[in-house]
Amino acid sequence: MNGMFSPQAQVTWMGVKAISTAKATEPLVHSNGDGNVQTRLGVKTWLKSHHKMDDGKSREFQPFVEVNWLHNSKDFSTSMDGVSVTQDGARNIAEIKTGVEGQLNANLNVWGNVGVQVADRGYNDTSAMVGIKWQF
Repeated sequence: MNGMFSPQAQVTWMGVKAISTAKATEPLVHSNGDGNVQTRLGVKTWLKSHHKMDDGKSREFQPFVEVNWLHNSKDFSTSMDGVSVTQDGARNIAEIKTGVEGQLNANLNVWGNVGVQVADRGYNDTSAMVGIKWQF
């Protein structure tokens, strides 16, 4: 069993601009926060394991833990007829994920993880992901 770790850094520019709506029968809706730059710094550590019964079967599993800090340069908000609603606490986010990645044979990989994000003012997000990749 071998343990490894990998530092991670990512910069994402979110240049999506929502179109403001202004119909006579509906309120004026405007989105704020376009041009946000999100940075992610963290580390992923995992164990690369192989059981003796899997010798010659191209089968291995890698349990992992990943810890990240995400920073958003702008707050996201929506305005409707001058009243603004902002997503509080999403400027600086702590994230932790744990899961497993596995190769079942030379053609089939699977993975799954659960993650939690927490930040100021009660911001939180919990996620789960599973995946399968078949190579042919």
